Amino acid sequence: MHPELQDEILQLRARSARFACLSYRLSDLEDVLRFIKSGLLKATPAAIAQYRTERLQLINQIQAMLLASRAA
Repeated sequence: MHPELQDEILQLRARSARFACLSYRLSDLEDVLRFIKSGLLKATPAAIAQYRTERLQLINQIQAMLLASRAA
């Protein structure tokens, strides 16, 4: 493959990864605010940290299930 194309591919992958990270962070903030407004989540650092930990665990479980279903 041409070096120019390889460089462009690497740049696009880096931009895509940054976008995915920002998208996840925005989604997280929107969820936190929505749950605080609805009264389902207290606006304390400990409650928000626990919510984020549980959310990350759930995301990891879903990813594991998707990988397992693809392997089957």
